[in-house]
Amino acid sequence: MAVSNTAELFFQLWNTFLFLGIVIGAFVFSVMAFLLLKYRARDSTPEPEDVPVIGRLPAHRGHVKTLLASVTLSTIILSVLIFGTFSVIDQISNVPSQCNMTPSPCMRINAVGQRFFWTFYYNGTGTGAPGHPVLRIPTGKIVILDVTSVDVVHNLTIIEYKIKTDAVPGRTNTIWFNATETGTFRIQCFELCGNQHWTMYTSLVAMQPTQFAKWVASNSTIPGA
Repeated sequence: MAVSNTAELFFQLWNTFLFLGIVIGAFVFSVMAFLLLKYRARDSTPEPEDVPVIGRLPAHRGHVKTLLASVTLSTIILSVLIFGTFSVIDQISNVPSQCNMTPSPCMRINAVGQRFFWTFYYNGTGTGAPGHPVLRIPTGKIVILDVTSVDVVHNLTIIEYKIKTDAVPGRTNTIWFNATETGTFRIQCFELCGNQHWTMYTSLVAMQPTQFAKWVASNSTIPGA
């Protein structure tokens, strides 16, 4: 079950790949089985006239229509997969237009990577201000993460949300998501960043909006709390 909109997009794309793979695989193996049975060799079967012979060019078989049909079908299938993939990437990469409204209905959080931990800053705060080692968010609300690093290149990956982006010093990469289920999910660095790279993980805690509001109110380090 998808726990965010990004996970739902991922599973939709995965199911498309899986469905086409099963259909095409079943068709190909069915044709192979049919041809193997129909044209299997027997003791009385004569040698084909167009059998390959060393030193002689193969005879023209006249299967241009078959070639064109296979190329056309392959192009259509690949086009569907490529279009679907880029459509999902475009949705994840671009922040929804409603988040550009003032006041914005979306939550914006700065995520900063540093060997070997993550720090999250709410409501426009950044390095130098008190941060939070665990990312807490409400369900049903668009959350925008502005991701950067203060030392080397890291990669912020929210595994169950099927979303990731690089944390690069001097650069901000933006991702967004909308949590649909409460729970605790793993955030991990997926870029080798040093000898303790394996310890660079934390948690995303998706909470009910009322619980999140209570948590915010109890944290004086969050502007507006």
